[in-house]
Amino acid sequence: MGKAIGRPDLQWVTFSDEETLTGLQQAGVPLSVAEKLVELGSSIHSAALREDYDLHTPVKMGNIKMADFAKEFAEVFNDK
Repeated sequence: MGKAIGRPDLQWVTFSDEETLTGLQQAGVPLSVAEKLVELGSSIHSAALREDYDLHTPVKMGNIKMADFAKEFAEVFNDK
């Protein structure tokens, strides 16, 4: 994605749940919402969010490739 938007050095940075919660609160996100966002992020990183999807995988998947999506995303991102 970074390459598509002209930022090839863009890196994916992960934060601990505690760092995320602190950052969200410092940004003014209410505690109850921040806790749910941390819970969501944690379930994504642990793959718990995928469990039901993996048990009920759709028969037909889409045909859009990430590289194609990245081009479209870059157009919208850079059009701000």
